[in-house]
Amino acid sequence: MIVKELELALEANSPHIDDVRLLREQSQRCRDILAKLSELSTGEPFDRVPLAALIEEVVAPHRNFGIAIDVALQQNSGWPMGARNPAILYGLGNLLENAVDFAQVRVEVFPVWSEAALRVTAYGRDLPGLVAFRLRELRLRRIDWISLDLPLSDPAARLACAPLEALGFFFAGIIPELDGDDVLRLQYLHDVEADVDSVQIASDFGTELFAYVVAAMRARPDLAPALQ
Repeated sequence: MIVKELELALEANSPHIDDVRLLREQSQRCRDILAKLSELSTGEPFDRVPLAALIEEVVAPHRNFGIAIDVALQQNSGWPMGARNPAILYGLGNLLENAVDFAQVRVEVFPVWSEAALRVTAYGRDLPGLVAFRLRELRLRRIDWISLDLPLSDPAARLACAPLEALGFFFAGIIPELDGDDVLRLQYLHDVEADVDSVQIASDFGTELFAYVVAAMRARPDLAPALQ
């Protein structure tokens, strides 16, 4: 209440207005956290749960969203026991939520050849937005060819393809054991016209695969205004 009154009392151009707004936002965040903790029931006062069960309770709500979550615990009949503490549940859940939500993409640029390589090092719900951001940067640098490698050991690779294709990426190939993992390589052409008529193909399967790639390349959406 005091913070809100301070904000109302200050002029819009006051040098302290941003500090007061930040204080109000953080106060609201603290209230939200306390409300969340009150929702996490502690169960009976003397309930004790094994560590493995506590971890699974934290992980369970985040499964089945396209991100693989592996819990590696040694087989042990003597798990540590502890109270079902709402603060611990909230803290662990917050860490896990951040890990699931945020992807990581490694970027390498080769300006001599006007090429760049992107590699997904961690899947997350924000992957399409992160790739779009990196793609915008590379387009501004006039990079002609951009590859994007998706590690196939993670089941999330399957769900990532469609939104990345919507950005204009299309199939380039499968590369076994690249940096310790099989990868699906997608590619993006920036203002480059491929000379598909000059390609020589040696097999029926190659012809079929090439037709698929060419069709995907020509069906790319025009995202230039959105990415610039």
